[in-house]
Amino acid sequence: MSRAFVNEDDQRETPFVPPRADLPVGFPNYVTPAGMEALLKEKEMLLTERDAHSAADAHDKQTEVSILNSRLQMLENRISSAQVIGREE
Repeated sequence: MSRAFVNEDDQRETPFVPPRADLPVGFPNYVTPAGMEALLKEKEMLLTERDAHSAADAHDKQTEVSILNSRLQMLENRISSAQVIGREE
């Protein structure tokens, strides 16, 4: 295929989203109530930010939404494996 017919603007690189730190293998994901609250606040912040970016349809916004979706997925995995320990203070 001739490069003359390829629109460079249509070719997007897949954004790299650095992963969260891995949990040690074989150990449960224990979190304190404050830690779980922080994770849930981070989730709400990411959802709000994603919704704000989703409203705009620009090419750059789609990349940002993709990054936010990746971060949300990693956060959801961390929250779903979390086991809250300790007590509320």
